[in-house]
Amino acid sequence: MRASSGVILARLQIGAYAEALELAERIAEMMPASAGAVLSPLECSVMWSAVAEAFVTSGQARDGATFSYRAAHAAEAAESDTALFRAHSLVCVCSALFGDYVAAAEAATAAHAISQRSGWAPDVSSFPLILGEILIHSAELDPDRLSASASALRTFGSNPRYAATAAAVESMVALVSGDTGAAVTIATNVVASTRDERVLPMVRGFATGILADALLTRGEPDRALTVLDQIPSPPGHALCFDMQRASAYLMREDYAAVLRVTSGCVSLGMEHSLRTLTPILLRRALAHLALGDHRIADIEVEDALRMMAESGSATPLLTLSTTQLQTLLAKFATRNEALEALVTSLSHRLKKLPRLSGLRVRALPLLTPRETELAWQLREDLTLDQIARERFVSRNTVKSQVRSLYVKLGVTSRQGAVQLLERGGFYERQPPRRT
Repeated sequence: MRASSGVILARLQIGAYAEALELAERIAEMMPASAGAVLSPLECSVMWSAVAEAFVTSGQARDGATFSYRAAHAAEAAESDTALFRAHSLVCVCSALFGDYVAAAEAATAAHAISQRSGWAPDVSSFPLILGEILIHSAELDPDRLSASASALRTFGSNPRYAATAAAVESMVALVSGDTGAAVTIATNVVASTRDERVLPMVRGFATGILADALLTRGEPDRALTVLDQIPSPPGHALCFDMQRASAYLMREDYAAVLRVTSGCVSLGMEHSLRTLTPILLRRALAHLALGDHRIADIEVEDALRMMAESGSATPLLTLSTTQLQTLLAKFATRNEALEALVTSLSHRLKKLPRLSGLRVRALPLLTPRETELAWQLREDLTLDQIARERFVSRNTVKSQVRSLYVKLGVTSRQGAVQLLERGGFYERQPPRRT
């Protein structure tokens, strides 16, 4: 058992995250909270910290917080500043990932106090603490503090784990600052380069979410849905891609789809991360309101507003129409005078959000396999004769098929068709196989 913590950390370092989590789950199941009967307090703290890191790395923030608190209690008993710093750092990142920003901030303060008292310079051991503070600053939409965190990570060298994390944070800075073009570019590069096993899954998911948010802010819901296609949320939804899918469907005014993609989230109950449950409830409320179900909309809005008041986070308001939100808040204030001050406070937070683009890319129609292949051939700038030879049909048949595709897309030219498909993210999918 004493060697298990070292094995977990070694597996995490080489990117064997599934194996690390499997061992952590076995330890959590085998060892009682009172593991001190077997191990010394310091050994207990090291073990529980390793278990907590394995859980949070996989996105399971609630379990991570449970074991990081155990690590902190054991470290206090051991009177070890090193162990206590690590435990507080893990409490910070686990709590922030779950949405308990008050506990995260308290843990960050405690960790910094130990570091200052001990005279430690920031190094890679500060990584979990920096991750937690990144989540706190993201909730506050604070570009200056986010930039400072990215700079701190850059001092750790070119290791992909830290470099990719810094880049993901820089994409968030760009998004918060309103530079959606830079946010898309940086986040795309992070997502595309995260095949390196040393990059944390949480960072990969963070960058994917920022990329989707940036596309939504630019008014490109279909492209955002393409980016998120078939990407599952981790257990507990500390990263919840259904949140961004719901925003995309709101933009497309497909309110039934908003409720459909978030039904699994609400069914999780309190197992769902509070950090992402709040925006889910807001998006569901807007959908219910559009569908005329004011009673359910009121219930979900009140729950969301109270959770936002507790956390102080502004991120649930990201990628939502300011006009829609102001209308919703104004209606709610008139129906619930007790929460009028809270509504006023939230209205001020709307001013911190990046403005949504006026661009609205309409949903692409569903193309048949033949139309899909033809759409790719049009982009390749093949002549009609070349397309006819590839498809083993006559030139007139191709002309007829092209005209039908233009009608379906609502365009009148090859250039118009290709531009529309590019804006909708069609060409980001895999091209069809040609026989």
